Amino acid sequence: MTQGTPNPNLALPPTLACDLPMFDPRDMAAAALEKYLLSLVFQRFSGDYLTPNLKFQLDNVQHEWPEATKELTYPCASIIDYGPGAMGASNFTPVCLEDTFELYGTNTVLWQLGELECDLQVDFWCNDIPTRNAVAGGLMRAFAPGELSYGVILFGPEGYYPETTRIRATLMSYQRMDDADTAFVRERRLMTMIRIQCPIMDLRSTRLGSFVAQSVVGPGETASCCKET
Repeated sequence: MTQGTPNPNLALPPTLACDLPMFDPRDMAAAALEKYLLSLVFQRFSGDYLTPNLKFQLDNVQHEWPEATKELTYPCASIIDYGPGAMGASNFTPVCLEDTFELYGTNTVLWQLGELECDLQVDFWCNDIPTRNAVAGGLMRAFAPGELSYGVILFGPEGYYPETTRIRATLMSYQRMDDADTAFVRERRLMTMIRIQCPIMDLRSTRLGSFVAQSVVGPGETASCCKET
């Protein structure tokens, strides 16, 4: 490159890849939903108004369909895809979140590349009707806890920038799923569809720049100072 020729590296974007992501936004949204579902407390009707009702929580939440070789521990839930997710831009271009500079590591900054909207099928597995009824009734409050809007805002799970990421979850539908085979083995299932809106995040390293300052020390003499940032 001769003197006066533009440096081609100047045309590169101002950020470089920091590390490859290990999980996609859908998995991170499912993890945030799992944490929220495990925190919920349901109330099971005792059968009469003299005996105290039983409060309970889910035993576990799986991110895949339950395997036939493993016995379920009721009550529990599973999360699978209800359909294909839709990718969209959250702005005209990816946005650098300046408030996250070095929040997640030295010389790093978080970028929001877009937004994922997907529907997740969440099945609640119970072994009696009163427990399933309690889950169905509790979900109404769980996804409309306040008076300002329908749906809940979840923090990103560990590993997906919880100080910055906000995931919206909305209960869209629910249905009791019974047939002769499952009722015979005392299994009661509640199938729900929850819509997720999750920002697509990427942690990237900031470009290293060299700044050179010169000052006159004496006749014909200069001193230089170089700093990288």
